[in-house]
Amino acid sequence: MRMSFRWKITLSFTLLVAVAFGLLGAYLHVSVGLHTTEQVREGLLAEARLIAKTLPEPPWEPSRELQRVVKELDDAAAARVTLIARDGTVVADSRHAPGTMDYHGNRPERVEAVERGWGSATHYSKTLGVDMLYVAVAMPGEAGVGTTRGKAVIRLAMPLTAVGMASARLRTVLGGAFLVAMVAAWLVSHKLAGSLTEPVQRLVRVARRVGAGDLEARTEGITGVELAMLAEVFNNTVERLAGLVAASEKERRYYATILEQMTDAVVVVDEQRRVQFVNRSFGDMFGVEVERAAGQLPEAVSLNYELSNLLARAVGQGTAQRHQIRLLHPEPRTLIAVAAPLVGDGEAVMGAVGLLHDVTDMEKADEVRRDFVSNASHELRTPTAGIKALAEALQGGALEDAEKRPEFVDRIIETVERLGDILDDMLTLTRVERGQELLRPEWVEVVGAFDRALSQIGAAATADGVAVSSQFEDGDRVHADPDSLQTVLINLLDNAVKYTAAGGEVVLSGSKAPGGYEVAVSDTGIGIPAEDLDRIFERFYRADKSRDRAAGGTGLGLAIVKHIAEAHGGEVAVDSAPGRGSTFRVFFPDGSQT
Repeated sequence: MRMSFRWKITLSFTLLVAVAFGLLGAYLHVSVGLHTTEQVREGLLAEARLIAKTLPEPPWEPSRELQRVVKELDDAAAARVTLIARDGTVVADSRHAPGTMDYHGNRPERVEAVERGWGSATHYSKTLGVDMLYVAVAMPGEAGVGTTRGKAVIRLAMPLTAVGMASARLRTVLGGAFLVAMVAAWLVSHKLAGSLTEPVQRLVRVARRVGAGDLEARTEGITGVELAMLAEVFNNTVERLAGLVAASEKERRYYATILEQMTDAVVVVDEQRRVQFVNRSFGDMFGVEVERAAGQLPEAVSLNYELSNLLARAVGQGTAQRHQIRLLHPEPRTLIAVAAPLVGDGEAVMGAVGLLHDVTDMEKADEVRRDFVSNASHELRTPTAGIKALAEALQGGALEDAEKRPEFVDRIIETVERLGDILDDMLTLTRVERGQELLRPEWVEVVGAFDRALSQIGAAATADGVAVSSQFEDGDRVHADPDSLQTVLINLLDNAVKYTAAGGEVVLSGSKAPGGYEVAVSDTGIGIPAEDLDRIFERFYRADKSRDRAAGGTGLGLAIVKHIAEAHGGEVAVDSAPGRGSTFRVFFPDGSQT
């Protein structure tokens, strides 16, 4: 059982007082006994000397008269009176018959009295059956001084019960005083201990509040030099601790914000490979709840053993590890993962931190770039091969053929124009891929933009037997770069006319939409199969393989439309089915969103 400091002081002080009173009582008990005995002895000695002067001179002989005298002396002195003859026999005794008493010549008090005039001794009296204090005085004027048989002696005796009674009275007084002293000592020590421990208890209470996280707690009103100094040191320590905690919390929030805002996924594990922290990007990347990741193994959180093995090697080998990870859940991704060990004091590895960078889009971009180069090479090789073949034919003799020569030259010119169209579209695509950098959006009147686009495509539509019209509201405006808007309209109209049979219809329409303006081109053409809808905006992709080059397209028109729309912050969509025609929609946001 633990005892408080206050009770320890109280009990210690009280015990000290009890021990002191105990020692004092023992000392007083002995002292009072000795003092009482000494007082009784001196009284008996004085009375014995007075009685010696009143008695007849020795030698004494036993007689009734002498027995009567010693009884009278007993009554007067309140002490037993015994007369011992020169030979040591009892001549008279005030409380017992002399003839029945033992020989007293060798009694110590009688021997001492004979030798030096008086003597004293304490011993048990067989005659009376109690402890007695004896005082013997040699009768004055007796011969034979210095011998044990030369003097008559008068002896007075008194029971030691008086000494016992005095000691009993002293014990009673001391007992009462002891109880009073103990109560007083308890009260005083308890109050004194309280005055000493109360400031300490206040310090303890404040320390507990600090330990519970209340760094605003302070000690106040503590007096006493030492305790006041302790309180000041404590307050200064708490102030410094609060500063360190605030700085640490600020730093923690700082790094936590950085980790939470990072697009790369971050995971931290301890030396047992238990997850200690994952950021929001990790949760989004692996489809897990951040709050439930702590304490689990990496493979249980990520469902990916490659990441778990990478972190395990970083912890086990104490070196940075790097690996490319293929992620299948919740969606296919390619990640570049780097795991570095966390080193604590003494160079001991206390865990590892993993950083995962998503390179899926980069790989897709590389794949698109490779496909573009491949497709561009293929698309450019076809017209250049045609030009080469026609030139070789002319060189081989067709130049001399007046009938074939103009046809060959016309075909060379058409092929060169097609080659130029491909190069122009590639340059346009390169320009629009730079996004808003080259855009100059402004409010454009729809009526003017539609009329310019229809006038440019009108001749080709008439030649193919396709009717072209427009629909919009008076006063409609669209916020877009004028030249880019014309590129979008012409590409969509040109594409619709090429894939619509004679007698078909193409409609260019515009309408207001929430947050912007929507342009749509609808046709009654051949339509697009469902499996091709997701790819028609790719470079050089053609849904109708039978009419790809025969229609004269470059395969880049829809890709250009998509990039222009995205550069404006808008989007493009298509609705089509084989035999039902197609509708392409392009949304341009208003000026507040560009």
